[in-house]
Amino acid sequence: MSLKRRSNRKPSKNTYFRDLKSERFTESILPSEFRLFVEKEIWPRLKTLHRGYRIKEKKEISAQIIHNLIETGLTNKVVADSRNYNEKETRKRTLVWDAITKKKLCKVCKGSESSRQITRYRASGRLLDFRQKWELKLLEDLDLKRNTKEVKPTSHALVVLYSGKTDWLTGQTLPDEQRKKPVSIRERIEATCQRDSKDIRKPDQRALQNGLDYFRKIENIINAINEENLSHSWLAHVSNPDTGNKIALQPNVCLRQIHSGRLFRGTRLYSWGNLSGQGMSKEQRRTIQIDGEPAAEIDSSCHAIRLAYHLSGIDERGDVYWPEKVFPHYHSFKNISSERLAIVRGFVKISTNIALNVSSKLRATRAIAKTLQDDKEHRFLTNLIFKTEKTNLKGILERIVKTHPEKVAGKFFNETGLDLMRTDGCIMFHTLIKFVIKRQKPALAIHDSLVVRASDVSQAIEVFTETYYKFTGFEPVLKRKF
Repeated sequence: MSLKRRSNRKPSKNTYFRDLKSERFTESILPSEFRLFVEKEIWPRLKTLHRGYRIKEKKEISAQIIHNLIETGLTNKVVADSRNYNEKETRKRTLVWDAITKKKLCKVCKGSESSRQITRYRASGRLLDFRQKWELKLLEDLDLKRNTKEVKPTSHALVVLYSGKTDWLTGQTLPDEQRKKPVSIRERIEATCQRDSKDIRKPDQRALQNGLDYFRKIENIINAINEENLSHSWLAHVSNPDTGNKIALQPNVCLRQIHSGRLFRGTRLYSWGNLSGQGMSKEQRRTIQIDGEPAAEIDSSCHAIRLAYHLSGIDERGDVYWPEKVFPHYHSFKNISSERLAIVRGFVKISTNIALNVSSKLRATRAIAKTLQDDKEHRFLTNLIFKTEKTNLKGILERIVKTHPEKVAGKFFNETGLDLMRTDGCIMFHTLIKFVIKRQKPALAIHDSLVVRASDVSQAIEVFTETYYKFTGFEPVLKRKF
């Protein structure tokens, strides 16, 4: 009789962490107040790190880890980090992670590098309860720089130009380490503006100055929007994962204008950090109070595809994702639950937006296949496509294209999504100028929706509608989410 060899490896605890949204460990610019908090409340507890060399380095790693834990913990996420001892920097962090875990400031679900299950850490209730209310100024550096003046461009700025996947000048593919890096706005303007009449190698100084003045004006406007929003009280609530008690926090409602790859490409307004109001779930946004008043969210229905309709001169007020046309056989069934219909519509929405954003049908098919594979309703959707509708992903894409008028269908597989992003970014930018700066009303911008005080809903709808009409010649279809 053969005996099975017993494994000495203990099963991983807290495996449900893998179902939570994770954020990779990242180093941030830490406010001095947060460093003081770590120095006073956390570092004295980590006595095992007080011995040996490089105490200052260990303290810095501890501050960064605690910052990651708190920000993800307050938004019901986990921190993902490697425990690969072959990497020097990772090995240093692992020692600190273990010390913090030992003091029950976080919980861990260990992963295996070979199985690609990276280790996940979640802030404990003890850590989150150190403060009854977590204030934004404690956790985030809100002093955004001005890249029109900075010698070395930074992503922590009012206006940011990022490098793309390709070199903007040569069209050659950039190495991974050079992608999505902040690029000098001044240098880009110098390289692209009108040339000097006497020396073509140099930029015309007036053209250069005009370009810089334009972006400095944008910086001033965004700074004014952020200052006005921060003059109001913003409060949201999350649950302590251990006790269920409510923890109050301030969401980050500040914005930056991001240009992707080249100036004005896919330009939108983004917040940053794990406490970003844009990154909050719908359930978390429902808890927001502004100046002590309940908040309301106004959303532009079918925003991207409807914008494509309006910019094509076509006004369509219904559900322009047309899920019943893409999946006609399934929609012919009786007594389908609203939950199932929502899943089907969600898949059509994602597939439509993919088709708007990519450059070819092949890229669209691959992206949709990846989305389908990662969807928790993978089995249902696979059966729906291949068995119920008797088609495939390529066939679904063809159906999506055929459901739309020719003018709109021509926008698919041409990276039109970047143009739509720039347009909706301009619409939101001018909406905030009128609503936040001129009317002095607080508003959290989430690309195509606004979170405002419940008492300001009618004014927000008025301003957004007026601005949208100026850009498209049509009125948006707005709905209140909560």
